[in-house]
Amino acid sequence: TKGCVGCHTIGKGKLTGPDLKGVTDRRAYGWFVPWVMNPDSMLKVDPTARQLLAQYMTPMLNMGVTQDDARALWEYLRHEQN
Repeated sequence: TKGCVGCHTIGKGKLTGPDLKGVTDRRAYGWFVPWVMNPDSMLKVDPTARQLLAQYMTPMLNMGVTQDDARALWEYLRHEQN
């Protein structure tokens, strides 16, 4: 409902943003949640966020993801990678 599929796939390759298959193995929950909730703030201070911007050349948009949304998204992606 937040529009993630406009930039991401799960197991079908990268689009504007990275393929999210396996993201729960590549990133820690403690990084993922602030990233999806406040990507603009993370870009100012986090080296991994800056690396993603350099690689994909498009900043992650702030989609108004809540803490509950972020937790549900993490669990969904964790389930989808299996």
